[in-house]
Order: sequence, then C-alpha cells, then structure tokens
Amino acid sequence: MWVLIAIQALVLAGIGVLLDLDLWPSGSPAVLLPTLTVAYAWPTVSLFTSEPGIVRRGIAFGGASAVVLAGLASYVGWQAMPVGQFDVEALQAVYVITLLVTGFIALAYLKLIVAGEPIRYPALFAHAWRNLLVAALAAALLGGSAILLVLWAALFATLGVDVLAETFQKPWFVLPAAAVAFGTGVLVFRPRQRLIDSIVGLLENLARYLLPMVLAIIVVFLLTLPFVSLQALWDTGNGSLILIALNAIAVVLAIVAHRPEAEQPYPALVQAPVTLAIAFLPIVSALALLGIGIRVDQYGWTVARAWAFTGAAVLALFSLGYTWSIVRHRRNWPDGMARVNVAMGWVMLAILLLINTPVLDFRAISTRSQIARVESGEIQPIEFDFRYAGAMLARPGYFAAQRLIEQLGFDPLADGAPKGLVMRRADDAVDAGMAALRDEFWAEVYYRDGPFAVPDGVRNAIDGVLHPSDRIEHPTLARVELDGDSTLPEYLLLAVRRFDVPAIQDRPARMHYSPTAYAIVDEGQGWELVGLSRSSGQLPADAESLAEILRDAPIERLAPRYDDFRIGEALFGFPPRFGRSEDAIAD
Repeated sequence: MWVLIAIQALVLAGIGVLLDLDLWPSGSPAVLLPTLTVAYAWPTVSLFTSEPGIVRRGIAFGGASAVVLAGLASYVGWQAMPVGQFDVEALQAVYVITLLVTGFIALAYLKLIVAGEPIRYPALFAHAWRNLLVAALAAALLGGSAILLVLWAALFATLGVDVLAETFQKPWFVLPAAAVAFGTGVLVFRPRQRLIDSIVGLLENLARYLLPMVLAIIVVFLLTLPFVSLQALWDTGNGSLILIALNAIAVVLAIVAHRPEAEQPYPALVQAPVTLAIAFLPIVSALALLGIGIRVDQYGWTVARAWAFTGAAVLALFSLGYTWSIVRHRRNWPDGMARVNVAMGWVMLAILLLINTPVLDFRAISTRSQIARVESGEIQPIEFDFRYAGAMLARPGYFAAQRLIEQLGFDPLADGAPKGLVMRRADDAVDAGMAALRDEFWAEVYYRDGPFAVPDGVRNAIDGVLHPSDRIEHPTLARVELDGDSTLPEYLLLAVRRFDVPAIQDRPARMHYSPTAYAIVDEGQGWELVGLSRSSGQLPADAESLAEILRDAPIERLAPRYDDFRIGEALFGFPPRFGRSEDAIAD
C-alpha cells in the first residue's frame, strides 16, 4: 500500500508539472479530468478495500472502479468545453461531491465483494460507518498538514525566501502532497477498529435521543397542516427544502439508531409512537414532491429543482419501504429495514452514477426545460436567464444561449449591449415576440383627457425600451406642457411597476407596487424618453388605487423657485430641494 501511495504521488506530480507549464492536457478537461480521477480513485479504492492476502483483488477492483469513473469524468470534462466560455465551478463541485458520495456507498459494497463475502446488511452497515469515519479522520490529517504547510510558507515569505514559499502553492507539489497525506491517514486509522467502533457507538446513542425529537416535530407539523393554508408553506420559497431536510434527518437518524442485530433502542412505551411516526414519513415526501412539482410547473426545471426532486424521490422510497416494514413486522419493523437499506443503496449508487452521464444530466434537463418555455411562448427569448445558463448549465446552457443570441441579434450580457428602461432593445426582424409585446402594451394604454394621436417618434421612443421583465402595469399616456413652449407639447408615460419581494425570515413573499413616470421630450434631436425620479409623497400601496390616481389626478407643472445660471462656460444649479416654489411645496 505504501508503494501504491508513492506511485500515486509520482503520477500526480507529473500532472502538476503539466498544469504548471500549461501543457497538454491542462487545457483539455475531457482528458485532464479522467486522468486526475484515475490517479486519485484507483489508489484510494485499493487502500479501502485491500486486506492481507487479497491485495491483488483489491487493486484489481480499484482499477475496474477507476475505469468506470474515468468514463464519467470524460463526459463531465466534455461538458466543460469549449474552455473559457462559461463558468465551470458548479460543474466541478457537483462532480466532486457526487464522486465522494458514490465512493462512500460503493466502498461498503466493494469491501464485501473483494473479500468474497455475501452482501448482508450488518456487514454493510459496519463497513459503511468504518469507511466514513476513516475518511473523515484522514481528511482531518490532510487539513492539519495543509495548515502546517501554509504556516511554513508564511515563515519562508517572512524571511524573504519566496522561492520556497511559492513552491508550496505549485500544482506539482499540492496534488501529490494531498494524496500522500490522505493515503497516510487511511493506512494509519484503518487498523483502529476499536476506536472507530467506539465513535459509532457514541453516534448511535446520539441518534437514539434525536430521532424522537425530529419525529415529534414532523408529527406536530402534519397535525397542524389541516388547520392552516398549505400555500403559506410554498410562499416561503423554501418549503420543499425544509420538508426534504426533515425527512432526510429522520431517515438517517432511524438508520443509525436501529443498528442491525441490536436490541430495540427504545422501551415499548417509546417504541410504539416512534414506529407510528415513521409511518407518517411518506406524507412528508409527498408534500415535498408536490411543492417541487408546483415550482416546475410555474418556472420549469432548474439544476436545483432536479436535485431536490431526486432527493425527495429517494427519501420517498426509503419512507415507503419503512412503512411497508411497519405494516409487515409491526413493532419489529427494524427487522425489515435491512432489505430496504440494501436495495436503496444500489438505487442511490445507480442514480449518482447516472447523474454524471447523458442519461440523467440535470444541466441538459434544465436547459431543455427552459428552452421549451421559450419555444412555447411562455417567456420571450430575451427573458431566458443567460447569466444562470453560463453559471450553472455548462455546455448545454452555453449552446442554448448562443442560439438565442443569434435569434436576438445581440448578447444581453455583453458590455455595451443596447439597454432601455430595464433591459435591451430588440430587432423586430429577429424577435417577433417583442412586436407582440408592444402591441399588447399599446392595447392597454389609457389616454388622459380622451384618445389622441401619438406621433411616430414618441411611439418609437417608448417601443425601443419596452421589455417583458419591466413588469409595468396600467400604462397611462398624457399630453402635457412642460417647457413653456405651447407649439410643441410633451408627453408623460405614467405606470405602476410591480416588484416581487422575496420571503425574509418569517415574512412571506409579497408584491410591492410603486408609481413610475417617464417624460418624452424633443430637444431638437428627436423624441427622447427620460426617466423621472420621485422624491416625496405618500401614495396607496395597491395597484388599482395607484392606477386611478395616475389616470385621474390633476397634473400640475411646478415652476422652480430659483433659476440655474451660467458664468462663462460654467453652469451652476440649485439642489433638487430648491427646485419648486414655496406655493408648490405647500401644496
């Protein structure tokens, strides 16, 4: 095993040199990621599964596992191309996390397979806990080593030995050092079975006390639900996440508290209500899935919703399995837990592997869902979340965004992209949706003092800045006199703007309405739309009352009390608070 760690360190050092010199395959994620995966996974799996007398079997199964993971890594690396065109942090984070969880589950099964033992729940439970705690202790050793190296580098930097200080930051040093520290931790802590079993015993006792508390919270919540509005839970914006978290905590605590082949963890007086509460868990899963389904129906799939749905579905299977065990075994329902947990281990392993393949790629699923909303007319092409696509959807989102950019004729996120009141102008020839938006807008316009002809220049000035995300309601157009020149009137566009205020702590999400006004004026270079600010005044909070004021309240021109003045080429003006006469201020 020490030889295997040394070989791993040499391979990673070579990869680090290529990265440091920016040589191939440093710029090719489809090659680099599987190479790093094999370099880390093969020795690590071998370290966890090998035993005296079956070292070759452990290394062989470690190699086979690395080959499978290399195939997944190739697909994930391909998703990061073309390089430099979009963010890959989320892509890499998801891959690493799924790889770690996959390893935790797979190593417990591989340990038994390598040893030639049947897959039975007591051994599976023991190996899973031992592997998890050994990995945690090895990670702690890795973290401690990293801290010492940082301090060592700081000492060299203080002494002015920058070469040695910078060495500790080079990829050819960091990659093998991390592998050696973690591998050393595995070899050091794996033989400490008594220590590991003692920690498991402590965690088991902790779970026994926490499980009834979590189940009591769930039961009280479910009993309260018929007397309150379920909509209040969805209005929080994270209701499904809360339900998933409670369900997950309950399932994990139930597994830990009911160690296989152990006595009942509770006396009969406690075991009965605990068993009954476990039977309620499928309801929690169903509510979580319902909440996610509502969000998907409203806004389509996203990566977060796909993960939430998958987690809720897995927890639902766990919960249904435990309920089936309760129906069959009553108070002795933990006897049926073994079959459920072994089967669900395979299910979770399959899901985690497929997530990093085209079969269950959440990024591709989310991209197809959002594009479908555009194609169906549910949202306009300009409303597609280009920023989210670049940050979360990797290759599928990038190419989908490029197709929409070609359709729009401009990049909404590019510097210098044309902007209006809220977003961008769009060319009618390439964006028919904007034409439909303008037609809908003008059909809703209310004309103060009766209908009047709107000059083409005024109409074009307004059309050029309209966008679906403006959320402007009850538009009102007024023909007014603003500059003292009665030969050419000016125009005011008055409207109510809606803002969606997200939920904050115990306050639910709500909608806020505010008046907005724009002046359309001509200073000799054509009609121009100018946004106006509102400095004071109390107005109603609901949209209808605001719209009524904007339509019917008199428009009064307020003359300034003091005029601006010019001296030479310098222009001097009073602050806004001096811009009105005393009578106007009193009014």
